[in-house]
Amino acid sequence: MDNFVAQLKNNINIENKTVSLSKVSRYREVLSFISTASSTIKILNGCSEDGDVKFEVSIKTLGMGYDVFTKYKKDICSEFLANFIGELLIREHLDEFAKVITGLSSESYLTIVNRFEHRKFGMDIVGDKLVFVFHISLLQNILLEDLKRKMR
Repeated sequence: MDNFVAQLKNNINIENKTVSLSKVSRYREVLSFISTASSTIKILNGCSEDGDVKFEVSIKTLGMGYDVFTKYKKDICSEFLANFIGELLIREHLDEFAKVITGLSSESYLTIVNRFEHRKFGMDIVGDKLVFVFHISLLQNILLEDLKRKMR
């Protein structure tokens, strides 16, 4: 994943950022900030009995200052970007999230992970952080997808 991010950063022509962003969709504008940032996350309280995992990320480490966040707040809070940003952060911090799923006991793994299927992220703004909630079945799917890719 680190190679992908490095390649993505190398392929982004920073000189062309002066091009009028009014020609680009607001989603692309937000994603341009996020794609060039190096985010850090904090997992909150592991996995609940219902299989929910909660984590937070500071808006600053997503590459946005207060003024940028305020300008794009409605876009960032859309279901599309909440789901995109949430899954991107999980994939970028897979090692940290893998500890959550491997920390489940074998007795509870099947019932917690397979009880529900992840459909979409919950997201809230708490101070200067975005707080995401997702069902752990998404993490299992991402890990299985990663394993299948490595086996090819």
